[in-house]
Amino acid sequence: MKKFILPFIGLIGLGLFGMWLINSKSGGSDSIIKMAKRGASETEMLAAVAKSNRPAPSADEVISLKAAGVPNNVIIEMLNKPASAGR
Repeated sequence: MKKFILPFIGLIGLGLFGMWLINSKSGGSDSIIKMAKRGASETEMLAAVAKSNRPAPSADEVISLKAAGVPNNVIIEMLNKPASAGR
């Protein structure tokens, strides 16, 4: 029984670490994606970006933002944030 439980617990731990690692790579674009999916206006998203300390999104995050329907002006504003923001 112990031979089964210990590897199983290890796999669960590895899976949780992987999920944390994937989520931690996001520079904060997740909240903007959630706003877009919930119907927030461009103005509301721009205000959230202006108040944030997020780093500029990565290329993969820009693709995710576009796929979620985030307006171009919001993505441009996120890309134009100072390099020191959020770092």
